[in-house]
Amino acid sequence: MSPSTLLYLLIFPLSLHALTTHVPNSLCKFSLQRYVYDLCPLLQEPAFTVGDYRFNSQNDNGPTCTKNTWICLNDPQRSPITVASIHSPMISKPEMETHKLRIQYTGGTHNGTFHSALIYFICDTDTRLEHSSAPKPLVEHDGIHSFHWATKHACPIALADDLTDSGYIYIAEDLESQPDQGEQEEGGENFIDPTVKPRLSARATALTISIIGMLLLSTCYFIYNPPTQLLNHYLRPSLSRLPLPDINSFCLTRFKPKKYRSGRRPRPHNFRVGENRLVQWAQEDMLEDDIDVMVNAHDDDDAILDEYVPLSVGMDWQTRRPRDYGSTQFP
Repeated sequence: MSPSTLLYLLIFPLSLHALTTHVPNSLCKFSLQRYVYDLCPLLQEPAFTVGDYRFNSQNDNGPTCTKNTWICLNDPQRSPITVASIHSPMISKPEMETHKLRIQYTGGTHNGTFHSALIYFICDTDTRLEHSSAPKPLVEHDGIHSFHWATKHACPIALADDLTDSGYIYIAEDLESQPDQGEQEEGGENFIDPTVKPRLSARATALTISIIGMLLLSTCYFIYNPPTQLLNHYLRPSLSRLPLPDINSFCLTRFKPKKYRSGRRPRPHNFRVGENRLVQWAQEDMLEDDIDVMVNAHDDDDAILDEYVPLSVGMDWQTRRPRDYGSTQFP
């Protein structure tokens, strides 16, 4: 851009009638995140010049922009370029970036390039500074003309329920005074302090830990060193006098031992009969003529001389005689 090229902002009408006619309040006063921004007073200020830029040059003797234009770029060698038209929405892309209110004003097209104005409004309550109410040009790239404007009118006004004493919520300082302010914040919408949940104090935390520790130590001490004297002289006599039901009868009547099935397989029945049953069967089956002379003698005299041979093996482990089952003679 040549030094003779001027960027003009035609946003300051000369009368309130022109303000009401060409710039309605809906384009300069808006709400964002429970806060109200009123930029309409900026449109009523007189014209001024900053460096190579002149603002509100509509009634100047120099080159002027076309009608119904807010921001234009004038070059003596070519026709004015509309940067922001008065018929376009004043706030087409409101954002919050590192304590700056970012507003983009759409413009027109010139030689196939679309032009727009991008203004970063900074909340600045120090009206004594001359630059606090004057925009500063930053850079122009691909038809986007950027400005930095520090003014008190950029401070958000809280709603009625959150209104402070001064009526303003200060979201930032001047970029030149705090160049690193944007790096300290994460995101562009942190101009309000987040709600912090209440935390326990260090004293309350230490007291809670001490109480829990004392309870654990006391429990361990009474487990390993029970107070026997207290139990024997006070606790047990008191429990014995309580009208408690008989434990044995209670257990026997209400709780029966449960029988569990054995995991061993059942063995086959043992069909061996005892000695007494064999003798009984022998006495029932024998007749007088069918006397077992092998076991019993023919008469009483022979029975005296004969021996009695049991039907089962004897339990005399001291003798060394051979034990014969049902034998009447020894070799």
